[in-house]
Amino acid sequence: MEPELEAPGYKDAPWKVSETQNSPFGPTTPRKYSFKLTEMNFNDGFNEDDSCELVAIGLGLKQYYCGWTTNGVPCNTALLGQDVPLHLKTAHGANDTPRIECSWGNCGEVLNKGCLVRHVQEKHLEYRWPCPRCGAVFSRRGVMDTHRATCTA
Repeated sequence: MEPELEAPGYKDAPWKVSETQNSPFGPTTPRKYSFKLTEMNFNDGFNEDDSCELVAIGLGLKQYYCGWTTNGVPCNTALLGQDVPLHLKTAHGANDTPRIECSWGNCGEVLNKGCLVRHVQEKHLEYRWPCPRCGAVFSRRGVMDTHRATCTA
């Protein structure tokens, strides 16, 4: 016999439907609920795509400091990863010219403006995408996805 796990006042709780009360779906039948944590599997339905999405969410929520330097002075603005692209465009004019020199630290690499955000994420923020099967690490999600399509680990 399982022990009764009822707190004082449980039977009179306002959210509990009484034995005589009807729900919108008809008369209620009193039920006794018991939960065994060992019977639950919280990972049911969690797959490799979910794992990759968690990495993406984590990278977007991680805090970084902007290393863009103007006249020898670093920006040092605290940013979430998801806010870096907009910050580069609005604070540092990443879209002003067709080609732009990366001023993150002493980088100096000249890039097409459309490649700057990816460059900063890969080289300076060190975004990494692990294969959920074998653990191989990639700097681009697309490359990891291509690898994953043929990974047999």
